Amino acid sequence: MSTRHKIDERNAQEGLSHIRASAITLSCAQNIHRDITMDELYEMSAAQPTTIVSDITMADATHAGLSPQNNRVIVSYTGQDTARSAWARLICPQPEEIERYPELIDTRDRVERLVREVNFQLMQQEKLIHTQVFFGKNKAFMGKIHLIVPERYAKLAFDLNLNFIRVTPETEQVYKESKALKVPDLWLVCHPEWLNPSWQAWRNRVTPANAEQIAKDPEPKRIMMVFDIAHYTSYLLGARYFGEIKKACLTMIWDAAIKTGIGMPIHGSSKTLFIAPPAKKTKKLTPAETKPVTFITIGLSGSGKSTIGNDPHSGHLSPERGEHTRTGNDDALVVLYDKRLKEFGTVGLEDGCYNKSNDYTPDSIYTSTVQSAENVMVYRNNRGKAHIIHQDILNGNGRVQTARHRLPGADDNLDTPHPDYLCLLMKDETLPPVMRITNPQLMVSMYMCLASRSTSAENIPIEQMGKLRMIPGANPFNTWGMQQEAESLEKLVQHLGCQGIVMNTGSFFINAEKHNAGQMRKVTKEISLSIYPLLAHDKIQWLDWPYFPGTQIPAPGSFQEVFPSFDQDFHPLHVEDEEVYCELLRTRLLDRLDFLLEIKIDRRFILPIRKAIFELDAYELSTRGPTAHVDNIETLRGTGRDSSSL
Repeated sequence: MSTRHKIDERNAQEGLSHIRASAITLSCAQNIHRDITMDELYEMSAAQPTTIVSDITMADATHAGLSPQNNRVIVSYTGQDTARSAWARLICPQPEEIERYPELIDTRDRVERLVREVNFQLMQQEKLIHTQVFFGKNKAFMGKIHLIVPERYAKLAFDLNLNFIRVTPETEQVYKESKALKVPDLWLVCHPEWLNPSWQAWRNRVTPANAEQIAKDPEPKRIMMVFDIAHYTSYLLGARYFGEIKKACLTMIWDAAIKTGIGMPIHGSSKTLFIAPPAKKTKKLTPAETKPVTFITIGLSGSGKSTIGNDPHSGHLSPERGEHTRTGNDDALVVLYDKRLKEFGTVGLEDGCYNKSNDYTPDSIYTSTVQSAENVMVYRNNRGKAHIIHQDILNGNGRVQTARHRLPGADDNLDTPHPDYLCLLMKDETLPPVMRITNPQLMVSMYMCLASRSTSAENIPIEQMGKLRMIPGANPFNTWGMQQEAESLEKLVQHLGCQGIVMNTGSFFINAEKHNAGQMRKVTKEISLSIYPLLAHDKIQWLDWPYFPGTQIPAPGSFQEVFPSFDQDFHPLHVEDEEVYCELLRTRLLDRLDFLLEIKIDRRFILPIRKAIFELDAYELSTRGPTAHVDNIETLRGTGRDSSSL
């Protein structure tokens, strides 16, 4: 079988920690309900005080393992936490860290005592649920997840079964035939009603609005997502929002993939476009006659990852010639390094999609794919029926469990071939809507300083919303270290030879006046959705971007057929106020350089950005002519120049 579940009583200490032992022991408590059916989970979820059973029919109740009468969308509510709280993560010191820094033993001891107290509290609950699911349906990479949660929060267990792979006779058989991994089953314990006692004490002694008091007495974590990552166990304390459970699972799955060396963890979506070769005669081709081109889309929530990853591109393909799209997975992938597994080398981990529902408008095809919902508005219509309104009306991060197999081009197969293109989604007004990375090490650099703007998918202070920030690989749940992340991507690119693409899904620079006024030209969804078909059809001609060595931008005319004004609106070599634009680009490159230096990855992944800064300076000097002074000396710091030259 895939992940290990048996415990060797003679050598139990080798594979167990106090925290993992606590989770497994809790599964034997008197108040545990095991072997719960989906119908029972549905009925428990419907009875949960913080849910509403709507009158909207589920997209596919049968696929979810439910009886015909249990077929209405259940909406759950999570209070103040309507997004994931990366700041709440607490990683228990791992054995190798303690060996190097013995003082961390005290930290580990405090975490272990906290976990035992949580067990004590949960054992006194009326009922606990223990449910199991699989991740992946790929014989090369598949494993089992255990979740324990109070029955009062059964909807979390219900959504886990909708999101990952339910245990059925068919999936059990695939699991039995799958490759044995060198990691154990994943264990999660969720205690949604937990509040940090230290935080409660802090609230009683500090006035929230008193900045001086807070400066002297910083706020402790109100909730905690505790990871014993070395033993693949997590205690999610205060987690009501399902995204915390989903991301805890993915954190440990991805850690297993990278630590075992089997593949590269990807926070992104996968799909294949089947393209007809150029021909004089129009005839419909069989799937075997079309050319498959596989894309992986990497981006933070809110960057357009799901929109671009799930779209069928129907306006840019020719169904009459057999062209179509096949959707793989929406959010969580592992790309296997083994070239022999090319046809299914991109492993999809989840059977459902946990999506932001802001695009689920009444006339959208997506509304017919909803299985359950979270933090969305419910109202009663003229006939007294409880209906749902999405579009972030209730809060900024309404969520749904989508029936992935009901999306255009999707089927029961979660996997796709190895990628032909790795696409990084960013929101940076200095970048064109698409550019190609020709230097493999620069591809790693750009992946490690992936830039986007914070959205309501994250539980962060309001003043941080919309600010540009960098998250390596668009994955804020890294537990394996930045250098290992960079080397894993380098290995992937070298092994598979895939091309690197960067897409700006935000806005683009117009001119100095409008930039100073905060006005930019929006890169529309229609432009973004045209790029994959153009790449697959090999219709984009490329030219080197002199400002940014190692990259290429679309040659003039590449988008003429679909967006005639593209060159005028988005071409970096045709901007107004070129001097201001170059200065802004230099600032962004310096930001990237500083970030890469801060995360301390190998210099071979930093030098491509330094080279770009140097070339941009040289280009400006050649266009401005000799200068007697430097206008802004601060922009030159950190570029690798000798300080005496400044």
